[in-house]
Amino acid sequence: MRDDEAREWLAAKMDHPRRDVQQIILTSLSQQRYQITAATAPIVDKLLHKEGEEAVKLLAALADVGERASVMLLRDALTHQLRQRREVLFALLSFRFPSQIVLRARDSYFKGAESRSFALEVVDMTVGEALKTWLIPVLDDLTPSEALGRLTMLPQRRLDLPTRLCDLLASPEQPFNAWIKSCALHALAGLCNEGWELTKNLRGALERALNADDPLIRETAEWAVAQPSIRQLLAPRAATGSLEDNSTLQLGTHGRVTGESMLSTIEKVMILRTVALFEQTPDEILAKAAPALTLVDLALGQLLFSKGDLGRSMYIIIGGKVKIHDGERIFNYLGDHEVFGEMAVLSSEPRTASITAVEDTRLLRFDQRALHELMADYPEVMQGVLNVLASKLRDRIAEIDVLHAERADRR
Repeated sequence: MRDDEAREWLAAKMDHPRRDVQQIILTSLSQQRYQITAATAPIVDKLLHKEGEEAVKLLAALADVGERASVMLLRDALTHQLRQRREVLFALLSFRFPSQIVLRARDSYFKGAESRSFALEVVDMTVGEALKTWLIPVLDDLTPSEALGRLTMLPQRRLDLPTRLCDLLASPEQPFNAWIKSCALHALAGLCNEGWELTKNLRGALERALNADDPLIRETAEWAVAQPSIRQLLAPRAATGSLEDNSTLQLGTHGRVTGESMLSTIEKVMILRTVALFEQTPDEILAKAAPALTLVDLALGQLLFSKGDLGRSMYIIIGGKVKIHDGERIFNYLGDHEVFGEMAVLSSEPRTASITAVEDTRLLRFDQRALHELMADYPEVMQGVLNVLASKLRDRIAEIDVLHAERADRR
């Protein structure tokens, strides 16, 4: 709705407490080339500084967690959140300064490293000195540590990795949301697997996470406690019935014991990351899709579906092996982390071959309705779908070219 009444209604809600709703409101206003009024100018200035402060907190967290393999999921979550804060900063700048100039700079900024320097020059020439002192370091193509070195007006306390994980788990919701906290728990499990000890503070953080109100944090904490690396570290304390602080670490009062046949949300996300369909989809969005995935177990020789069956699902192989066949004719074998049925999940159509397990196999099923809902809500998923379709089309054209060439040779 691109009219004055709609813009005024949205502008009155630009400080909405729900971050996802607020980002949609600000994006919509920027698309409509909204410019501040006397009434909204103080709100925009307040939001600019709030977003800047949160971006600096994210930079500090990124600097502290480092780049070891066990923290990469957490690092990706922090990086995605930082990108969102930068997107919001550009939207807010477009309200305060000539929108066409700012939005053109935004497009250049997110296009890639080569055009980012041009975007920063535009920002440097457009905004005032007070904003520029912290805004340019937040947006600049620097390492987190380098950016923090230039942000002396917004100093951040540097923490060692164990303390940083505790801080992430204990911090208020923003900018460290439930997904970031879950990734911190995932990192903790990975680090314990590398030989870390569970300090008193880390044990306390785990216990609080087990009793968290947010179901994702609670579930991930239960998953972490169930990991052999952490379970082994807890075993000596469990024998005495106490921790270093004389409290007992138990499953949360809201929680459940995750059985071996279950997969946690974070495990499902790790699997979805390997699928080409979702390679451009942020993990935080995949976490919202994870509950729609269903576990399917096939015994050796069990038929999953037959050629000609109407397909409405895609499958990801977690473990095991299946054959793609038409009766006795075998086209291919698929194993761990391979995917089949992508075309059927996009548009219902008869299966072109049968699928049978050639050993005990575990699959994740993603139904068409869940994917369509995800595509409607998140453009990143739609982009991934378009990429897969383009790849399939290129493969089909290549096959046709080979057939034409073979036919020409026979002539």
